[in-house]
Amino acid sequence: AAPTARGAAAGAGDDGRSSTENAVLIDGLERENALLRQQLDRCFARERALRAENEELNTQSDEQDRLAQHRLEAEGALMAAQFQRQGEIAEAVSARYELLRGENDCQDQRFAAFRAQAASAQAEAEVLVVELEGLQQFVLPGAPVNFPRTVPETWASPDVLPLQSTLGHARRATARLRLACEAKMDTLGQLHSQLRQRLEEVVAAPARPMPRTPGAASTPGRLAAAQSAP
Repeated sequence: AAPTARGAAAGAGDDGRSSTENAVLIDGLERENALLRQQLDRCFARERALRAENEELNTQSDEQDRLAQHRLEAEGALMAAQFQRQGEIAEAVSARYELLRGENDCQDQRFAAFRAQAASAQAEAEVLVVELEGLQQFVLPGAPVNFPRTVPETWASPDVLPLQSTLGHARRATARLRLACEAKMDTLGQLHSQLRQRLEEVVAAPARPMPRTPGAASTPGRLAAAQSAP
C-alpha cells in the first residue's frame, strides 16, 4: 500500500509539472504566433506598399512613355515639315536655275548674233573707209591718205570694240575727203575766176582777125564753154 501511495503521489507530481510545462509551452507558442502574425502583417504591409509603389512607377513610366511618344511624334512631324519645306525650296531653286540657264542661253544667242552683226558692220565700215580714201585720191590725187592721224586716247583703250575704231577711221577719212573737196572747189573757183578774167580781157580787147582751121572753135567760144563748165 505504501508503494502505491508513493506512485500515485509521484504521478500527481508529474501531472502538475506537465501542466506547467504545457502552459509555458502554449504561452511561448502563442507569443511566437503573435510575433509571426506581426511579421506577416509587416510583410503584407510591405508587399502592399511595394505593389502600390510598383503601380505608381508603372503609371509614371506609362506617362513618360506617352510623353516621349508624343514628343517623338511632334519632332517627327516637325522634321517631316522641314524636309518638305527643304524639298519645296530645292524644287524652287532648281526651277529658278533652269530659268536663269535658259535666259543665259538666250543672252548667249543674242550676244552671238550681236557679234555677227558687229563683224558685218565692221567689214562694211572698212569697205567704206577704202572707198572714201579712193574717192579722196580721185578728187585730189597725190593727197596723203593717212593724214591727219589724231586718234583719241579713248580709242586706244582695250575696252573699245574694233567697230568703234573702224568708225573712227571712217570719220577721219570723211574729214579728209571733205578737205579734199574743199581744196578742189577752191581750185575750181580760182580757175573759174581766171577764166572769167581772161574772157573779160578778150571781150574788151579790139577784135583781130585770126586764122581759122576747119572744125576749130573760136577762142571766145572755147572760153565761154570753159566758163560754163562745172
